Amino acid sequence: MKLIPYIGESRPGEVYVREARRWRLIGRILPEDKPFGIVTAVEGE
Repeated sequence: MKLIPYIGESRPGEVYVREARRWRLIGRILPEDKPFGIVTAVEGE
């Protein structure tokens, strides 16, 4: 897994998982959830 938190920025953080030599986005950390580390699942991307 790979986490890109974008600390200090107002954009959402991103969580990726490695599948078949590619990184697939599986979740986002909304700016209001960053202090708590809550990841929101991404559907169909």
